[in-house]
Amino acid sequence: MPPGRPRLDLEPFKDEIIEAFNRRETVESMLKGLAAKGYEINGKTFQRRLREWGLYRYSKTPNKKNGRNSTAATSAAAGQSSFSARASTSAAEESTAQSATQARAPSVTTPVTIPPFLQPITQHGDIPGSEDEDDDDDGGDSSASILSADSSPKAPRNNSSIFNTYLERLKPLSRSSAPRPHLHMSQRVWTRQHPAGFGLEMSLAAIRDPAAAPIPIPSPPRDVEVIQQECDSFTFQSFTYEDAFELGHLLHARLLPFALVNKKPTVISIALANSQQVLFQTAVGSGSLPDNETWVQRKRNAVLRWGCSTWLLHNKLGGDEQLFASKFGMSTEQAGKYAIHGGGVPIRVQGVEGVLAVVVVSGLKQDEDHGVIVDVIKAHYQ
Repeated sequence: MPPGRPRLDLEPFKDEIIEAFNRRETVESMLKGLAAKGYEINGKTFQRRLREWGLYRYSKTPNKKNGRNSTAATSAAAGQSSFSARASTSAAEESTAQSATQARAPSVTTPVTIPPFLQPITQHGDIPGSEDEDDDDDGGDSSASILSADSSPKAPRNNSSIFNTYLERLKPLSRSSAPRPHLHMSQRVWTRQHPAGFGLEMSLAAIRDPAAAPIPIPSPPRDVEVIQQECDSFTFQSFTYEDAFELGHLLHARLLPFALVNKKPTVISIALANSQQVLFQTAVGSGSLPDNETWVQRKRNAVLRWGCSTWLLHNKLGGDEQLFASKFGMSTEQAGKYAIHGGGVPIRVQGVEGVLAVVVVSGLKQDEDHGVIVDVIKAHYQ
């Protein structure tokens, strides 16, 4: 180190560096993390500090044909052996001194605890004290280092306590203490209660009674976790053109009084996810505009891209269109292809991965667009 240059104090980051080292992060990755925190350090100086802490990096796949790699590995092994030898000699000297002390004063017992010199290196995913990443729709950066810019220095922890925690986590959980998976709405399988043609009969009955008062639509929850559990998506036992025909007419029967009595026309659209082939679509009442078709397409695009209801997206982002665009790195034009307004619900099928179809309602308030789909499915499916 050049004279007059201050020695960088890495002790506040020692614990984080050890955890990153055990996670098999590269030296370059750890140096970038330190640089983001304002600590510029030379690579050789950093590796020398690692060796001072008893941390040695070995090549995962050494090249037998490359003499330099084999020489470096031999030197590293020699350094490790030398360190172990010094540690063993030191431990032997302490043990001899302790025996001599006990011989002079047998009534006094002073236990000597030798701290571990090296923290056990574990495989990725089995790091003691590691935290699971939060499941999020934003698809967070999974490659972020533990030495991130927004992390603060932590007090170094004892390596032995970390290893003990690791051993405790290896013990099997009892049946009573084992966590049980939470049943989400998408995991429940729904089956149609009525035979084919029932939805058409309901629709015809609504047409024959134009003065019928509309049934109020229950307001869906706004809490994100409650939405995911109760009304984000629905998993059916099967979903064919017949199911789309029935569900479409059930929605038509429910929404027609809103158009005839309250003068609120709507558009219903049910399309497959793979090719966006429309299985059922109709305008409910007179007065719907071409703009409703645009809203239908935007809601469907959002469901197909993020695999959840547009009502969930709306509440997760607080209805902030600018936050929505910046969160997913989209320009204003790109964000305009999607709508984070309620009314788009994904349909899944048991045993089939991903979204199979999308049900969209447009024309009412966004909570009513979403709520009518949920209410009709829960009323006619079990």
